[in-house]
Amino acid sequence: MATEDTNIPMEELKRFLREDGKFNEPTILLLWESAKSELKLSGVPDYEDTDDEYPLYKICLFLVVSRDYEKRALENNELQALEKNILRIRKFTTHEKEVNPDETIA
Repeated sequence: MATEDTNIPMEELKRFLREDGKFNEPTILLLWESAKSELKLSGVPDYEDTDDEYPLYKICLFLVVSRDYEKRALENNELQALEKNILRIRKFTTHEKEVNPDETIA
């Protein structure tokens, strides 16, 4: 698995998740990339490990991964969150005008 290309601190993240072994690394990698996308779609830029903000950015990534890793079985509120995320990543157009999906959610 090429974790170097994704700049994922896999061993540190696995300790944070209290996970050992390599069996769940593909899932953790997928959740890491998803967490980065979630933050980016929320307006958070990517930070490099040399940036002053990086420790806070990294803990946010760890917390999002942890949330999603621990809650892999979807409950009602997770289904609502999934629907909201799907609306965020879809491209909406109405009469040639782009629509903000967050405004369409009640």
